[in-house]
Amino acid sequence: MHTLVAVYFVTLFYAFHYALPLYSESTFLESLIPETFVGLVYSVSACVSVLLTLNIKKVLNRLSNRSVLIVSAIAEALLLLGIVFSPYTWLTLILFVLKSVVLSVLFVSLNILIESVSTNKNTGKIRGMYLTILNLGILTGPFFAGFIVGYGLNLLFFVSALCLIPMAYILIRHLDHLKEPPYSAPNLQAGFAFVRARPDVQRIVFAQYVLELFYIIMIVYGPLYLIQSNILDLKTYLGIVIPIVLIPFILIPYPLGKIADKKLGEKELLICGTLLMIFGTTLFALLDSTVLLYFVFALFVARLGASMVEEMASSYFYKKVDDTQANVISIFVNTRNIALITGPLIGSLIIGFFPSDSLMAFQVVFLVLAGILALSLIPSLKIHDTK
Repeated sequence: MHTLVAVYFVTLFYAFHYALPLYSESTFLESLIPETFVGLVYSVSACVSVLLTLNIKKVLNRLSNRSVLIVSAIAEALLLLGIVFSPYTWLTLILFVLKSVVLSVLFVSLNILIESVSTNKNTGKIRGMYLTILNLGILTGPFFAGFIVGYGLNLLFFVSALCLIPMAYILIRHLDHLKEPPYSAPNLQAGFAFVRARPDVQRIVFAQYVLELFYIIMIVYGPLYLIQSNILDLKTYLGIVIPIVLIPFILIPYPLGKIADKKLGEKELLICGTLLMIFGTTLFALLDSTVLLYFVFALFVARLGASMVEEMASSYFYKKVDDTQANVISIFVNTRNIALITGPLIGSLIIGFFPSDSLMAFQVVFLVLAGILALSLIPSLKIHDTK
């Protein structure tokens, strides 16, 4: 199997395993603990993940990135199975936190793997294909989850664990020939110094953080808002709404990556995508209707913008950083964990000011998110384009 093909298959199985339970996890947690504390579980998971993944280069130089991927895939599968068969709420919550931590390690290592098979002249194209395949798995996962969820939420975690078996097999069987460079081992202070010394890298890291903040708030609070407002049920949300609104993530990354490599650069498309996210998120918050189609349109526009920002931020960053700078990559990738800490905390704080089951609380959460997206335009406008 060709190296890139093997890497793309690893990406696909990772994405499918990740997406199957993704949009129902907040509902799963809400069945175990009060709604106000759901966000705190995500935040605790993210705190541990930040500490671990920012120090990943120590592990990479001892085991190799491929070995980290294999061990993490096996550990993730075992933790998912533990959630399925756990008889106690406290044990389920601990396993959920550990699963989220290992998932972060998988994501960081997968990004390093993609970067190791890329060169500057084709970074946009390769990462565009990577994001297309990643998002194909993330799109199809909820579609199948819509059928599986009727048999119980635990089955989603079980099937998710099964997806990691072929992923581990490909890593063991078809990527054993990869020659990995020694990964840079600056301390954390040096990693942040690298970012601080490069204003454009700072700006693109902030753009990535705001994108991840958008994702986590929509993933945690989007389904709770729609289901609580009696617009739809979980099965409809997973099987119909999510696959529709994620279509841009399949169609957009690869062609935009080529455009960014050869014609426009990333800046213009990054700004355009952010504007679409602001419009879609604001519309989603302010809609006063029970017509599902209106909400689907708002989510689609917001995700269209997010797909553009995701591809442009990724392409721009990896043109400025190479695959040996593992700590710098960890900072970029850990914007997800920082967002996992701050997003649920913002949501929990806002919801805490409103009565239980208040729809207005969710609307305020989404309006605050739209405001943060608008503020992110300021640094994005100052980025020096690559074209």
